[in-house]
Amino acid sequence: MKGGFAQGMRYFSTYGSYADVIRITGYLIKKSDLAKLDAGVAVQQANATWGLGEVRNSRILERMVRSLE
Repeated sequence: MKGGFAQGMRYFSTYGSYADVIRITGYLIKKSDLAKLDAGVAVQQANATWGLGEVRNSRILERMVRSLE
């Protein structure tokens, strides 16, 4: 990490398959909020609305998970 920041890296993130938060088009979105929106329940974060469109149109949640191992 220190070496990356010394080289000018500004952002680093990792996510586990168990996490409720995913990154879609630059926004952090809760999978639980996506499920609520899909069921017609209102949520507080507008980014979940944008993310739901990507989930429906781009099938983001169906993409293959890759590992560095």
